Amino acid sequence: LSEDNFYQLDSSKSSTMYWMLKNENKFKLYLKQENLLQFVNKNICGILLGLLCIKPYRRMIAMDVLKHKWFKTYWKQYHKRIQKKMMVQQKKSLNQYKRLKHFPYYSLDEY
Repeated sequence: LSEDNFYQLDSSKSSTMYWMLKNENKFKLYLKQENLLQFVNKNICGILLGLLCIKPYRRMIAMDVLKHKWFKTYWKQYHKRIQKKMMVQQKKSLNQYKRLKHFPYYSLDEY
């Protein structure tokens, strides 16, 4: 199998982003075919696949993104502020839940 044939994707499938996301291992192949590989590197590919992951249990959350190599400098400079803000938001969410837990149609079990 030559390198040229290896990078060829089935054009009927590659036209949909869903196919590309569902087949994560084809992400770079898709980018190459669409002449986009030159604009992304290994780190950004990891973030994109993590955020666009079809399976919710594997999808990146905001904290995962902030701790990723791509944001290493940002995280190093602002992590204390981010964590403080996160704690404040968690307290607000808990207080809201306590106020609304008897309200019909409001349940954390759904999430």
